[in-house]
Amino acid sequence: MIDPAKQIEYIARVQQEMSRDCSMREHVRAIVDLGMEIREPDLWFGVIVGDDDASYHVLGTGPLDPDLITEHALLALIDGPGELPRLTGGVIADLMAAGTPTVVHDLTVSPDDPVVGEFADRITCAMAVPLYWGGRIIAWSVSFSEDPSGYDDSMLAMALNNANLVLHSVARDELFQRVETLHERVSKQVQAVAKAQQALLPQKLPRIDGYEIAVSYRPCEAAGGDYYDFMLFPDERLGIAIADASGHGTSAAVTMAIMRATMSAYRVSGREPEFVVHDVNRALSDAIPEDVFVTAVFALLDPGTGEVVHVTCGHPRGIIRRTDGSLVQMDDGGGPPLGIVEDLTVEPGGPFLLEPGDTLLFYTDGITETFDADHTLYGIDRLESVFAQHDGDATSLIAAIEANVREFAGRDQLDDDQTIIVIRRCEAS
Repeated sequence: MIDPAKQIEYIARVQQEMSRDCSMREHVRAIVDLGMEIREPDLWFGVIVGDDDASYHVLGTGPLDPDLITEHALLALIDGPGELPRLTGGVIADLMAAGTPTVVHDLTVSPDDPVVGEFADRITCAMAVPLYWGGRIIAWSVSFSEDPSGYDDSMLAMALNNANLVLHSVARDELFQRVETLHERVSKQVQAVAKAQQALLPQKLPRIDGYEIAVSYRPCEAAGGDYYDFMLFPDERLGIAIADASGHGTSAAVTMAIMRATMSAYRVSGREPEFVVHDVNRALSDAIPEDVFVTAVFALLDPGTGEVVHVTCGHPRGIIRRTDGSLVQMDDGGGPPLGIVEDLTVEPGGPFLLEPGDTLLFYTDGITETFDADHTLYGIDRLESVFAQHDGDATSLIAAIEANVREFAGRDQLDDDQTIIVIRRCEAS
């Protein structure tokens, strides 16, 4: 078992390497080299989960080469297993079936094993590390040792962290490259940009017992500058993000794609909002033009208690409607918009408590900054009036707000992108 002080020192070195301004492959090489300091496996296999979750594809074995690690991540994330043979059964299938990070001591391997049979008389310990993407396991990093006690739980914890950092570093690099390609073609392929942006938004809403969640996303052009996301973390807390890039159209959509890419590393970790804001702001300040900024809210909901903490960065404040129709502004915690200053430190707001029957509303300023024919602003007062009077479900609240805004404007054409998120805690039955 690795000494706790050594573990902390090791994790600090990994985080220090990840903070360096270098290429994705340099990040991967640094993490691999650090991992080798802890323990070099006698055998390593990159495993890609098959379509039916019981089958798998093996990339190959050999020294822990950064290029092989990167290829494994790209095949798992983007390219698919291709011509790699489909396998079933054996030790690797048994390790995958557990569905959790695992160390197995005193391992027994059959000579007929489809992957490691030829090493059956040598390997006696295994460590299986899952790689997570989109809330599920898409691949495994499997190491074998000839020492029956070659791995322990402390090594497993560090390997789990390292493997997923590599995966998300590769994913972020790939997303940046795709955004850059789209930006070069933007004048001729606006529709392609719009489709790419839609693909970056959640394809389905999270389902949480005791809560209703509804979203409306309406860009005013083919591509929009609004962004929203949900992240359901292993401890069952729900991360919520809503953001708005200055301007709208294609350039704003590209900014939102960059923001989505920079947030990918936090989809598993569940870090507190103030830390996410700090890191996302730094990435945006390096990547977007000086005259572009992003307003955003990052919130964290504990469904069990109903507690919500948040950080609001230059964005319209969240509002909570109590069961008696009274409204509570989430008016604490936050800072300026993202991308303006390089080093941003913020304080979280809350916690605010969602009681059964309460409703939480987030929105972008495309709602309140709608104008009518006389150039009168819709404003926060009209939005709050609709919200206070509505005692229905999450979806019908969005419909009521949009209908009221449309009636006020006297037209269907939007002046700006409009996004609404509604989270309602259901009343106890």
